Amino acid sequence: MFRAYLKVQIKRLLRVLPMAVLFNFIMILGICAIFVFTIAIQSRGEKRIGVGVVGNIENKYMKLGVEMLNNMDASRFSVKFESLDEENAKKALREGRIAGYFKIDKDFIEGLENGENRPVIYVSSSGGLMNELSKEVASVFSVLIVNSERVIYAVDEYLSEHKNVYDRETANTELNMSLLKNVFTRGKIYNIETKALTGEVSVKDNYICAMIIILTALSGVGLGSLLSGKKDTLQEVLKSRGLSYISSIICELITVTLYILILIIFGFGIFLLAINFLQDESFISPDYFEFFCNIFAVSIMFASMHLFIYELIYQRVTAVLTEIILGISLCYIGGCIYPLSFFPDIIQKISVFLPSTAGKNILISGLGYRLDLFSLAVVFLYTVLFMGGVYVLRCKK
Repeated sequence: MFRAYLKVQIKRLLRVLPMAVLFNFIMILGICAIFVFTIAIQSRGEKRIGVGVVGNIENKYMKLGVEMLNNMDASRFSVKFESLDEENAKKALREGRIAGYFKIDKDFIEGLENGENRPVIYVSSSGGLMNELSKEVASVFSVLIVNSERVIYAVDEYLSEHKNVYDRETANTELNMSLLKNVFTRGKIYNIETKALTGEVSVKDNYICAMIIILTALSGVGLGSLLSGKKDTLQEVLKSRGLSYISSIICELITVTLYILILIIFGFGIFLLAINFLQDESFISPDYFEFFCNIFAVSIMFASMHLFIYELIYQRVTAVLTEIILGISLCYIGGCIYPLSFFPDIIQKISVFLPSTAGKNILISGLGYRLDLFSLAVVFLYTVLFMGGVYVLRCKK
């Protein structure tokens, strides 16, 4: 009887499969749109810091200095200098396009030529990490410029009084070149370190696992025609023919798990194969056997969750809405849409107990990362609880 009921469930699945796959394909497009938007935001945050330079850009020395900063200076990889008039600089600062701007007096260059130390004004927004960083950058500017001036003037004055020590013009040229070299390699003064939002896990691996979790968590939306409705009469008939509640639940669990795996293979699998073909890199290899086993374990957990929801809620529309709301909530709080580092500490602590977070951690461990035994225990516990809930509800009916 077990085999016969399993065949019936698989035949029912095959009848609803085309529409379910179509629906989930549309859902995958939406998921991809979400991740494109997320990646765009992240890449936007990795742009260089904008710094404005307000002054007489027609001055050849001024123009040359800005061009050298943008093309030769070591800071060009983290800071972008823009020549602006004061009105546009204020507007860019208000809109957040630049972190601040240097206001250089029109006689600044002439003052330097005459040995006068005229101030450079730096204007930035009030408060925030970017403001403090901008002040730090500005202080580096001021220290380098002032110390360079002092060295040049001190050496020039010394050689003017001691003409036999060294040629004054040669010393001036060599010293200027040495100081320029020091300024343009000031990237050695600081190190640029990019902190990954996903910790030690690469962005690609994190997105792959997160998308699989989103797909499996929302896959129950397409199961309405297969699982919704009252099953009291059918269960009584099956029980009278020797099929226990446990056996019928296992048959339905196998069917739903098969459905989820089909979605992953045809939906997400085609997407991965296309990307790997374009990158000339094979994703499917014997090394990923553990990863596919972990997908199977996670699929069983979410299949049991879908069975529990449809067993708990008779009405099809209500059950589908519950699947959507619960799936999106679990994926959002579980760090599948935004990295957990974006959330408060209390949310990060709670999320480790969610099936979405535990499932994603299990998938990540299959890509060569350390196995998270706690997440494995959470996945097993949720599977048992959901299956136990289905059994209790079916027995009460």
